[in-house]
Amino acid sequence: MTALWSASNLPVELIDMIVDLLSDDWRALAGCATLHPDWTARAVKHLSSPGGITLNVPDWPVCPDLDDFLRLFYPGSPQADAVGRLTICGPDPSQAYTEDLVPLSDTLALDHLSGLRTLVIRSVLILDIDAFLCFLSGCKSLEDLTLETVGLERPASGFGKTWVERLAEGLATSGEPSCLELPQLQRLRICDGRGFDSAALYNRLGSSARPAPIQALCLHLCTRPTGPHARAGFCAPINAWAATISGVRDTLRDLSVAVLSPLFRIAQDGDEDCVEFWDAFSRCPGIRRLAIHYASPEASYTFPAIASAGVLESFTLVLPYHVRYPAPHQVVEILGTMAAVLSKTEEYPSLVEVRVGVYRRQDFWRQPESPEDGELAVYTDLIRDVLQLLEERGVKVEVAVVGAGEWE
Repeated sequence: MTALWSASNLPVELIDMIVDLLSDDWRALAGCATLHPDWTARAVKHLSSPGGITLNVPDWPVCPDLDDFLRLFYPGSPQADAVGRLTICGPDPSQAYTEDLVPLSDTLALDHLSGLRTLVIRSVLILDIDAFLCFLSGCKSLEDLTLETVGLERPASGFGKTWVERLAEGLATSGEPSCLELPQLQRLRICDGRGFDSAALYNRLGSSARPAPIQALCLHLCTRPTGPHARAGFCAPINAWAATISGVRDTLRDLSVAVLSPLFRIAQDGDEDCVEFWDAFSRCPGIRRLAIHYASPEASYTFPAIASAGVLESFTLVLPYHVRYPAPHQVVEILGTMAAVLSKTEEYPSLVEVRVGVYRRQDFWRQPESPEDGELAVYTDLIRDVLQLLEERGVKVEVAVVGAGEWE
């Protein structure tokens, strides 16, 4: 009673000052939210801030952040209802390998977080794909979902078919496969820059019978080659996402797509591995922002057919520089043809911005790194020259050297 009496008799200004000092400590804020009604509003304000709450899970099974979150943010509490953004983060993604990833706790439930709008899951291992999709489907208010460096456990034998192959073939382990049901989802971002055999999970995200009204979709995939194309070194295709694109074609406004395979080739005869994906994309009538990242110099740099040419406002193209294949002058010629197409005002009346990024691709025949800065400068100048057609019609053109991951 003494604690409650003391808490209730403090001036509001002092209460606000105390809570503000604790704004970076979500455990303390959760305690303030239940200490006394006079403290609740200020604590809830901080808990619902755009920065949200980050749960670090560097090890397993000892995860203090998860244990404390489950204990403090219980169903029906004001602090649980206040959480608008939650990040679950394992080891540093840049340093992690499959064996380093921490399994996502099967005791973690988020369905009681009624205000959860943004969820970021980074650098964790999924042990059961169906359980994970059910876990996500509990977040009925979710509008923004990001999955970064999320791995799937390989089959116990280590040599059987991977999840990628089994689910790509439509094989279910038992009964009907689970699907993701997020009726409010508007933005889906997937970044798998390390390649953790995660395509099986990502291929299932769009399998719902009632597709979410997704407006922004980012697919930044890096899958290891498996199956019949493994020996040939082919990159796994993104055709499995064609159904997802078709399901959200009436709402999709922003598409960023890349298939990163730094150690393996994309089909040398162009984008045949992606035909179904681009075919589905070509039927989307409302795309306003489009970003394409070509990860392999063997890929043909082509501008896909687009049904939303009349409303396209921004186009970003990112590609690697390589001194051998294709030759830089060949790429420049292709980009010149692309510029001629985009400069047609009657076909692209809404276009206001075109960005081209060039990143270094290491050449193992040259040391220590290829290409040299001078080569890149000449290359980007050539690209600017062929894009002058766009500047003449008033389109803002930007050509720059970027990092391999700086493409959105």
